[in-house]
Amino acid sequence: MGKLFQEILRKEGIYPKQGGLYILTRSKRKKSQGYKIGMSKNLIRRLDSYHLCFPEGYFLVDILIVKEKYKNKIYNLEAKLHRKLKQFEIRNNVRKAKTEWFLLSEDKVKEEVRKFYDSNKEFFRRHKGRHSWRHIK
Repeated sequence: MGKLFQEILRKEGIYPKQGGLYILTRSKRKKSQGYKIGMSKNLIRRLDSYHLCFPEGYFLVDILIVKEKYKNKIYNLEAKLHRKLKQFEIRNNVRKAKTEWFLLSEDKVKEEVRKFYDSNKEFFRRHKGRHSWRHIK
């Protein structure tokens, strides 16, 4: 894992072994596009792994850090959000399983995540940087 990548995330208030929800996409288009909405018990490791898929970088749209005492509930929270967004899920004939990719507009994805955060505040804290559309190379 690159030191520069870790430093970028530290500036965003994300440290090793922190878990949470992340939203990323390939480009900064405003129209509907695919958003990867996932959770991990180790955000830095997970976000670093996307460099294999997106060697030119990706846009990190939002992050919610899960409070340490709720880290073991992270996958239940992820499933709850995915059920809520099921109508937007991207599926195809090649991959029938869940992809965690959703076709939404920027406004819709931010609205849905804000509603999810508001209804689950006890589990999360906003990271201190909280920059929308952070390009990660």
